[in-house]
Amino acid sequence: MKLPELPYWDAVVIGAGPAGSVAARLLAQSGARVLLVDRKRFPRQKICGACWSASGLELLEAIGVRSGIDALAGIKLRQLHLRSSCANLRVPMPEGLAVSRAAADTVLVQYAIEAGVRFCPNVRAVVEPTSENTRRVRLHSECPGDLSPMGVEAGIVFAADGLGHSSLCELPEFEQQAVKDSHIGAGCTTTDFPASLQTGTIHMVIGRAGYVGLVIVESSVLNVAAALAPSLVRQEGSLANAVTAVLREGGFPAIPALADADWCGTPHLTRREPRVAAKRLFVLGDAAGYAEPFTGEGMTWAVMGACAVQPLAQRALRSWHPKMIWEWTAICRRMFGRRHLGCRALAGLLRIPLAVSGVGRLLGMSPYLASQVVKVMGRTPGTEAIKRSLGYELQDSRNGHCCSGAPDQSGGSSGTRAESYLSNRPAG
Repeated sequence: MKLPELPYWDAVVIGAGPAGSVAARLLAQSGARVLLVDRKRFPRQKICGACWSASGLELLEAIGVRSGIDALAGIKLRQLHLRSSCANLRVPMPEGLAVSRAAADTVLVQYAIEAGVRFCPNVRAVVEPTSENTRRVRLHSECPGDLSPMGVEAGIVFAADGLGHSSLCELPEFEQQAVKDSHIGAGCTTTDFPASLQTGTIHMVIGRAGYVGLVIVESSVLNVAAALAPSLVRQEGSLANAVTAVLREGGFPAIPALADADWCGTPHLTRREPRVAAKRLFVLGDAAGYAEPFTGEGMTWAVMGACAVQPLAQRALRSWHPKMIWEWTAICRRMFGRRHLGCRALAGLLRIPLAVSGVGRLLGMSPYLASQVVKVMGRTPGTEAIKRSLGYELQDSRNGHCCSGAPDQSGGSSGTRAESYLSNRPAG
């Protein structure tokens, strides 16, 4: 894919994961001219649990993309299987969906393209310091033969390029901070796995130095995603060996094919983002800070952020004001702050074998308590309110009108109504 022809865009969105694709599509539906870039060639696989929670699926329905995800023939999820050296627990969970990131991301990008977004894969983007009325982005094609970078100007920029957000490498105020003792990520897929692995189940195997999630996605492919202590990886010599050690410790059936799988790794997973906004720049998704999620929250959080930023982005395109930096920071804290803390606390608990043993025995003695814990883990606070607040705007934008200024039935603007929810809803 060649670099874009136009030198100016209303918005440049960097990263074509759920956060970037959904944000680009919604903004384009309001009439904005949007460029979406990703440094990888599509379709591409990513390290991910590959699970959409029930809350996430409801949000996809609200923004009009659920049917495309459902058409991928993903596997419906109804059970969580927790396994460790001292626990073997199966509990029901609210129905979710297992579908590969390669397939899901491609569908969401296609929805964006159909809304009028210009998509350029295989393009690396670097955000430069802002000018008076625009934010400049330098684009580098990763295709052989395209050697000269191109600069484009944008009214606003969304940085949604995941852990490490390399697009912000020239803005030192956005340097992320890895949390002490954070795990690193590892993932692969394989079609060769024991027949005893059940479909419709998230298998979570917990060890002293990490945990592994396994789920069967479409086309009978096993998706493996792990969070591992760096010391375990060094000790075992490879990602495959480290994952195998965790599975063995948890008494999980051996998967010999993992030794020959194509593994990918990540830097430290849990990160704190010192800033999530600057002049004409909003950070979305994992790039805005990451905590290890467990039952499909990660992609749901990404879509929530893409929806929540819309009223603010449209106001920024009309007239930028410095207070918008504070507004997006406050919105992110309200939406995700306590949820991130909860996930970090749970991740810390999983590092203590005695705690895992005690909790496992307690949940094993009370199936009802176990099911309620899983239900709370899988529920993402705020999705219902976001759907109620943004439902009118999203429907209006699908009809070809700008959602930020459409009057609601109370006489105000729909953009104001969405922002009112985001400003006043309870934290977490």
